[in-house]
This record gives sequence, structure tokens and C-alpha cells, in this order.
Amino acid sequence: MNAIYHKLLSVLSLYSEEREARAEAFYILEEVFGITRTDVYADKVRNLSGEEQRLFNEIVDRVGQGMPVQYAVGHSWFKGRKFSVNPDVLIPRPETEELVDMVAAWCKNKSYTILDAGTGSGCIAISLKLALPQCTVTACDISEKALATASENAERLGADVILEKQDILCFPSDKTFDILVSNPPYVCESEKSSMQRQVIGFEPHTALFVSDKDPLIFYKSLAVMGKTAKGVFCELNAALALQTQFLFEAEGYKHVVIEKDAFGKNRFLKTEFH
Repeated sequence: MNAIYHKLLSVLSLYSEEREARAEAFYILEEVFGITRTDVYADKVRNLSGEEQRLFNEIVDRVGQGMPVQYAVGHSWFKGRKFSVNPDVLIPRPETEELVDMVAAWCKNKSYTILDAGTGSGCIAISLKLALPQCTVTACDISEKALATASENAERLGADVILEKQDILCFPSDKTFDILVSNPPYVCESEKSSMQRQVIGFEPHTALFVSDKDPLIFYKSLAVMGKTAKGVFCELNAALALQTQFLFEAEGYKHVVIEKDAFGKNRFLKTEFH
């Protein structure tokens, strides 16, 4: 097979199991250089231009440091759309697509105001706006760099999303909305040891981790923020699903439901008309 494929594979194998490393190598070749898996297996890979070779070397250097391939190539796919990503924002996960689908289905044919709290790359807010053009979608984040990435994505994808710098933990009490959606930090610090080195080394810790002493800190704020909303939808830590449900019920919410993700884990919380 082609030399550039084997070069990528040898570097990616330092951090990933062989099957995953192969998938990542094919991802890079096709996403960046338009070289397909079929091209590689048929040994029909074209020669890279000088500029492409320079870019290839840069990507090899990045993944050689353990950088996730999505950061190395500069984008990730979410709901069939290409989102720019960098170490200032989390890489979108497949589970979060399920959260978007849940909210979009619930808001279908409704002209709601929607707030995405802790937007990161903007993947949730932008996907909801494109699925629900009749809705007004606002996205907030405490990070100016994250908001810059979200702004770039919104402009490129043609989504009219309102972006605001706000801290979920200090959210203004006079701001109201119909729907609150959030994928806040929920991974406990004690869970770091079981996570991939690429995640720990490159993804923003402020968007991932919470203290074991107060793991529901963001959900406490979300429960207050959403008290006047028609519905609240959150992604959550499966190990803390019941505690999160009890927290919302203690705040007076009715019809608090925990939904499983495609892998059978308790992954989402939703409330309706409390």
C-alpha cells in the first residue's frame, strides 16, 4: 500500500489501537487530500503536490504529538455538516447529535426561543437553527475563543444564531427563553485516568471536567435558569443520571425524564411543562 498511508498509520498507532488508527488514517487522507480507501487498497494514490506535502507533514507532526485527528485536520462532522474545531472547543460527539434530534423533534412547527448554554463550537445551536429556521436560537459561552469558533461555523453554514458571552454559573435572572438545551461539563476529575490521552492532552478541560466535590455544579445553575422555560434538555454523565434527575425534581420540575443514548446509557435529561 501507499507510503503516505503507512506513514500516518505508524504515527497514529502510537496512541490508538490498530483498527482505530486505520480509520483515522483513512479519515485524514480522504478529508484533506481526497484520497479514498479504495485508492489506497488499489495502490493508486496520486503524488502529493508540494503544498500538499507540506500540509501532510504538519498533520503528521500534530498527530505525532497525540493531537486528535479532528483538531489536526481542523474540522469534525456533526449532523452531516463540517464544523471547524480546535483545542478551544470540544470535538462534537455522536451522542450530542441525539440531543439535537430530541430537541428538534420536540420543537417541530413551533416558533420557540431556544438557548444553547455552553455552546463551544456551536454545533448544537447551529444544527437546531438549520433544522428549525422559525425558531430564534441564542448560544452562549464563557470562552471568547469558543465564541469566535462558533461564529465562524455559523457564518460558513448560514445559520442566523445569536452569540453571547455568558457564564452558566452566573446567568442573568432576567433572561428568558422557551427551550434550554445544554451539554455542560460533566466528567468528574476522578474519571481522567480512564480517558484517552488525546482527550486529556488537547481538549479544553474547562468544557469537560468538574470537581468530584460538586459534580452537578452546572446542573444546579441550569435547573434555576430553566424554571420559566417550556422544556429543558441536557446531556449528562450516565453515572450521575439519577442524582441529576433528583436535583431537577427538588427544584420543582415535573415530568423529569432520563433518556438513553444509542449505546444504552442514561445520557439525556428532559423536562416538559413543569
